[in-house]
Amino acid sequence: MSNSLIDKAKTISFHALIIFVIVFLQFVFLNIMPGRANEIDFFLIVSAFYILRIEYKIAFPFLFIAVFIDEIVFPIAKIIGLKTLAALILAYILFLVFKKMVLKGWLLCLTIATYSVMVFIFTKLLLAFLNYSDLSFILSDYIWLFINSFLITCIVGKKFNVR
Repeated sequence: MSNSLIDKAKTISFHALIIFVIVFLQFVFLNIMPGRANEIDFFLIVSAFYILRIEYKIAFPFLFIAVFIDEIVFPIAKIIGLKTLAALILAYILFLVFKKMVLKGWLLCLTIATYSVMVFIFTKLLLAFLNYSDLSFILSDYIWLFINSFLITCIVGKKFNVR
């Protein structure tokens, strides 16, 4: 019993460390990179890897905690939790669509980049639905988010050999 408790504590500590590293990386990346190169969300990229590659019992709690911490540290809306809600709903759809398929190479990069952009669009739609924002989209921001997410996903996928 205690051995499984120690294993669970190690697993939780490992995932907490990943979240801490992502917060640091996101903070450093957003403050150092100039111009459009900082249009990226590492939390959504790592969460999408979790959804596509790891068991759902670990992936969905990680997604909820990671994106909620992301919203607390880097708020994008007046209502905390809308990006988390959008990420969870779209991650569940992503999980249902791709749970029987194996994504590799550029298709994995394309899927994760599309997921990142869709989370921001869905968050914007939820804000418009609640009358906290209008539906004006700055298309260049979403294009840069897609391109940067695609490139970072392909680099991470190749570098760490994510399967």
